[in-house]
Order: sequence, then C-alpha cells, then structure tokens
Amino acid sequence: MITSKKYILVAIPLILSTITTPLLGMVDTMVIGHLSNASFIGGIAISVMIFNTLYWLFGFLRVSTTGLVAQAFGRNNAYESKLAFFRPLLVAIVIGVVFVLAQQIILSAAYFIMKPEQSVWMFAKQYFSIRIWGAPFALAMYVIVGWLIGASKVKITLFLQLYMNVLNIILCIVFVMVLGWEVKGVALATVIAEISAPILGIFLVRSQQFLADWHKVRKELFDIKMLKVMWAMNRDFFIRTICLLTAHTIFTAIGSSMSVEVLAANTILFQLHFVFAYFFDGLANASSIFMGNAVGAKNEMLYKKTLHLSFWWSFVFALLMSATFYVLGPWMLAKFTNIQEVYQLTLDYYIWLTLFPICGFWALMLGGIFSGATLIKPIRDSHIWSLVSYFIVLVICIPLWSNHGLWLAFIVFNLGRSVFLAMYQYKINHLFRADHP
Repeated sequence: MITSKKYILVAIPLILSTITTPLLGMVDTMVIGHLSNASFIGGIAISVMIFNTLYWLFGFLRVSTTGLVAQAFGRNNAYESKLAFFRPLLVAIVIGVVFVLAQQIILSAAYFIMKPEQSVWMFAKQYFSIRIWGAPFALAMYVIVGWLIGASKVKITLFLQLYMNVLNIILCIVFVMVLGWEVKGVALATVIAEISAPILGIFLVRSQQFLADWHKVRKELFDIKMLKVMWAMNRDFFIRTICLLTAHTIFTAIGSSMSVEVLAANTILFQLHFVFAYFFDGLANASSIFMGNAVGAKNEMLYKKTLHLSFWWSFVFALLMSATFYVLGPWMLAKFTNIQEVYQLTLDYYIWLTLFPICGFWALMLGGIFSGATLIKPIRDSHIWSLVSYFIVLVICIPLWSNHGLWLAFIVFNLGRSVFLAMYQYKINHLFRADHP
C-alpha cells in the first residue's frame, strides 16, 4: 500500500524533472531581460506563446500515454504498454512535420490575432523561424516522457528532463551572453536541446528492452478500434487545452495591447507562475501513476490513499509557495531585469501571483488524478466553465482596473478549475464499483 514516504519519493524526482522546464524559461527571460530593450522580452513572450499553443494543444500525447501505461502496468500487461507508446509517438511525429511545413501560415495567424508592435514582432519572428524546426522532436518528447512516467521510471525521467533543460540553459548563456546572438541565440539553444533530448530518450527506452517485440507490436499499431478509443479520450483533452491556451493567449494579448512594458512585466510574472504550476504538475504526475495503478488493479484503497496524500502534500506546498513568494518576491523579481520601469511594474502586480498556488493547486492535482484514471471529459467540462467565468471577470474588471483586472480574471480562472473539477470526483468513485466493466 502507498505510504506518505513512498508517495513523496516518487514525487520528488518528477517535481525536479518538470520544474526544470519553467526554470529554463526563467533563465531565458533573465538573460534577455538584462539586454537594453524591453522588445526583446516581448518578442520572446509572443513567440513562446505561439509554441505553447502549438505544443499544449497536443499535451494529451503525454497525459494519455501516462494514464494508459500506468493502467497497463497495474494489470501487469507490458505488451499493452508498448502499444500505448508507439501509437501516440507516430501521431506526434506526423503533427510535428505538419507544423514545420505550415510555419508561414502559423506566423500569419499569430500576427493577425496578437497584432503586436513591429519591434516586438521582429524579434518574435526571429525566435520562431529557428525553433520551429524542433517541433517533431518536441512532440515526440511528450510521448517518451509520458511513457517513462506511466512506467514509474522516475529516475530516467528526471535525468532526461535535466539533460534537455540544463543543456538549453548552458547554450542560452553561451550564445547570448558570450557570443552576443541575442534572440537568435535563445532560439538556437532551445532547438538544439529539443532535438537531442528525444534522441537520447529513445536510446534510454531501448535500454529497457522496450523495443524487443517491435515486429509484433507493428502489426497492431493501426488497429482501428483502439485508434478510435485513443481519439475519443484525447479529443476531450484537446478541448481542455484549447480552453487553457485561450485564457493564456488572451492574457498575453491584452497585456500586449496596454504597452511593451506591461507585456514585459507580465511575461516575467508569468514565468514564475509556470514554476509554481510545473511544481504541482510533478506532484500530479506522481498521483497519476498511483491512480493509474489503482484503476488497472481495481484497488479502491489505493485510490483513496492516493487522493488523500495528493491533497495534503499539494496543500502544504501551496501554503509554503505563497508565503515564500510574498516575502521574497521583490528580491526575486529584481533578478529578471535591470529595466527600472519594467521592474516597478512587476512590483505593482506581484501580489496576484502569491494567490496562484492557493487558488490553483487542487485543479492541477485533480488533473493528475483524473488523467491517471483516463477520465478526461470532467477535465474538459471544468475548463469550459472556468473559461466562461474568466470572460465574465475580464469584461467587468478590465475597464475598471486595467492590468489588475486582467490578473484578477486569471486568478478566478484557476480557482474555477479547482472548484469545477472537484465537483466531478464522484465519477472516479464509480470506477471501483463491482458492476463497472
């Protein structure tokens, strides 16, 4: 049976592996933030938002892989776990190639939606035109990490994520601070790391004798019935991600329309928001593993214990994060930029970020519970209702409080994700009924 010690020993490597991703974004922002122009920060913010949109839309490639693989291991079915790897891997590669071929269309659509200032857009295009070539590899990485997490290969997951993000950070510092390549250097560092990491990941998976039955697996990859099941599950997660990205995109777009300085300040604060979110994502990944095992083995006690430990550990960490950032926030923000106007704006709005862990921790944790159970429809519905709440607050509060109203709407959106998803918990209980197939 799962204990608190066992839970946290699984969670810690996963937290470390996931939190390197936003730390990378922080380093990129800090490096660019110490150059002379706020447009550098704004340009990267716009372009990173484009990639977040492209990649997060297909975040189900990782989440569904984790849930299906964890359930397969709960049933002691290694062959099924292999099929749960190769099907989404093929999808990931195809989608990534489509992104590369359609890069000009994507750029035109982004400019039409965002309408940024020309100085910002120039740097955004520089970043995008380099990083887009890593798209097939970045999406393949989602599947590789999803399988490793579902298979409880947490140490390998940590190593792979650390390799990718530490390499990215080192190259970013060398290319920008030493060689002076500015935005192009940040993009080149990222694409090199994104291409090399999944290549290493395939090697590590192969070292687990994962590819031993490839010829047998290949015959069942295109089983129509199973592909339909995978699509039905991933469709709901796709809609969930559209809601999440809509909220983030509108946040960036409205901040961009206010001024370049507000966009830069919001970008810095949003980087710290991602640190908080990815920290909880690491905990959620641990919960997803145990939840998938519980569903696969029909073990209701394991489910209840997972839910209990997930709540209390995430609640404790949420309190610690909010308190720490409230005290150290001004000092941390000073490390991001030496542009005084941008720094002052971050101080004006940083109090909103102290509320994020408390308001959003349970949504992120329940997301891991539901995805481990492969119950994606409740996640979808909770995000739809949260987005509706977000729009209502935006309409009312932006005219009254400008950027403060924007941050209030974002906090309401994350609080809604927690409240609305908690209302669907009864659906998980039904999975452990004796009459459930």
